Amino acid sequence: LLRSVSVLGSEAAQCSPGQRARQKEGRVSKRPGKHPCFLFNVRDWLCSPSIGRMTDKQVRAYLTLLCYSWIETPRATLPNDQAQLAQLLHLSTEEWDQIKGPILSKFKTNGNGRIFNERLMEESDYCDKKSRAGKARWKQPSEQSRSKSGSKQPSRRKAE
Repeated sequence: LLRSVSVLGSEAAQCSPGQRARQKEGRVSKRPGKHPCFLFNVRDWLCSPSIGRMTDKQVRAYLTLLCYSWIETPRATLPNDQAQLAQLLHLSTEEWDQIKGPILSKFKTNGNGRIFNERLMEESDYCDKKSRAGKARWKQPSEQSRSKSGSKQPSRRKAE
């Protein structure tokens, strides 16, 4: 089992051939450092009645779609195309048709040819809000620190 785990940072661990193809089409974020993960509430997942009613194959497909939607552009959305969803999951369209009911019930349409999971979209909005707040904090120097010191910041140049 341990031998099958890929080493983080390897090309295979970073993206699949399908993801590389979507990158070329401009549909997947090429910046892996931009919100590379989302919060996953384990208790909510395990205690969810809808997850409990899914088969193992449906649970894997649902979680995989959530992960793919996180790296898509726009983030937290997926194409509203059944053939593309089946391809993302490495399933035939017939296999996808058999399992998709409970999975797609967890997604809504946005009217632009995309679907999204409402909870993951809220997480995406929260991450964007926190990111903007952090950037704003670092871009604007504190007026209080300058007025207290009464002088300019010391130069970082070496003395000649």
